[in-house]
Amino acid sequence: MRRYRADAGVAAAQAGTLIGRSVSVPPPQRVFLTGASSGLGAALARHYAAQGATLGLVARRGEALAALAASLPVRCYTYPVDVTDAVALAAAGADFMAH
Repeated sequence: MRRYRADAGVAAAQAGTLIGRSVSVPPPQRVFLTGASSGLGAALARHYAAQGATLGLVARRGEALAALAASLPVRCYTYPVDVTDAVALAAAGADFMAH
């Protein structure tokens, strides 16, 4: 019986091969990010934009969201919403999914 390391397949996939075959992972097409106006959220927005994803950007600071969206080379939908407002956050998610 052969034994395989559990993480061997993951490591191979990350390296771009899986048992000698090329692995093609499509880029994300739609990403909905909260906390997108700064820090990690903005960094993730830049990362996914570089991969060509359509972005839904959520944060309380609308001006910062607009500035970030204007700096990105992809389609962005901005939602100046406080994530503690469940109704507004759900509406933002629904709007993003409708586009």
